[in-house]
Amino acid sequence: MTAVVDVITEISKKVENGFAKFGPKMVKYLQETRSADTRTLFVGCFGDSLKACPAMVPQLIDQILPCALSNLNDEDSSMYRNTCYCIRVLSEFGGAVIGPRAPEILQYLWKVISTPEIDPATIDNAISAVGAMIIGYPVGFPYESVLPAWFAQLPLKDDYEEANVILRTLITMINAQVNLGDYNELAVKLLFDGVITHDKDPDKYKLEKVTIDTIIALLKAM
Repeated sequence: MTAVVDVITEISKKVENGFAKFGPKMVKYLQETRSADTRTLFVGCFGDSLKACPAMVPQLIDQILPCALSNLNDEDSSMYRNTCYCIRVLSEFGGAVIGPRAPEILQYLWKVISTPEIDPATIDNAISAVGAMIIGYPVGFPYESVLPAWFAQLPLKDDYEEANVILRTLITMINAQVNLGDYNELAVKLLFDGVITHDKDPDKYKLEKVTIDTIIALLKAM
């Protein structure tokens, strides 16, 4: 099954929005009647496919999100990392739908973070998913109650490819003039770290050029 999912992912990356017609046929593999392994593989596959084909998000978000939340409510924590990644992609491209459901989704993500002995990479993906919710729907987000727990998990510990989302989240909040309060210093340190790390080891964070350019502009304006 892993090989099949890998092929599907590669096809989605090549055909991009042309992949939209195949997405609905894959949703059945997310249902609770499927094994945890199958659900884990396909929720990760959907994350990659939705990222390559954002046109699928409005079409499938109402089908995928309930399955993703069901995964996070499952005792099998092996599904959490891929599921958080999928929620991150859904949030980034489907903010208008995700935004009103933020309180509900955040409860599931905090459950992941508080799971005993959960691995750091899964926490990184959960934090990234929260960040994507801010990027996708910054207006009305419950910053005051969320930011203390969010910043408490930073910097990232393992899945450094999520750095691009974390830094874009900081950019979004700064541009929206969100009051970061006691976390302003940490936010600035994270931005500086993004620029310095990208200069020394660009493969660590794999930041997009637009992210780096925006960070530099923000830091110069401070």
